[in-house]
Parts: sequence; structure tokens; C-alpha cells
Amino acid sequence: MAWPDADVLPASPWPCCQELHDHTVEPIPAGQVSGMLAAFAVNTTVGVRAIGAVDGTELPTEFPALDKLRESFLALRGERLQEAAVRRGRGLADR
Repeated sequence: MAWPDADVLPASPWPCCQELHDHTVEPIPAGQVSGMLAAFAVNTTVGVRAIGAVDGTELPTEFPALDKLRESFLALRGERLQEAAVRRGRGLADR
């Protein structure tokens, strides 16, 4: 599994997913998309989601490694936050 060598949002779940499976971090030029077996995006709302096409190059959305990554992601345990920490953050407590 290769992760793109690119900027990600600070709250991205990528670090958690990277801990779940062996991986490399490398540049992935657009010209290499046609040689990829599958692609996915990950975020805290939907978890792991298959990408069906990149710049017109279709990719499979059903792939065993994606299923395994989804299962591993869903199995991650939540973290307990203390009320004071939530108030200092940008959570609902500030609204």
C-alpha cells in the first residue's frame, strides 16, 4: 500500500490507517494511476471509501485490501476526552 507524499489535514485519520498495514509514502504522479490496483480516501466521517476513477481512469471499487482496511479502521477504539479539553477545542462545547 502506498500513501501519497502530500499534505493532509491535521485531523486526518491517515496516521491511524498507516499504523494498521505495511505501507510506503511516496510521490504518486497522475501518470501512475493506470497502474494502480485500487484507490481510496479516508476521513473521520465516512472512514475508508473507494475511489472509482481518477482523471478519467476507472479503478475497481471492490478490492480485498480495501475491505480489510475498512474493517481495521472500524475496529479502532475511540479516545476519551475530558470535558475541559473539549471546551478548549473547536467542538460543540464552544458553540
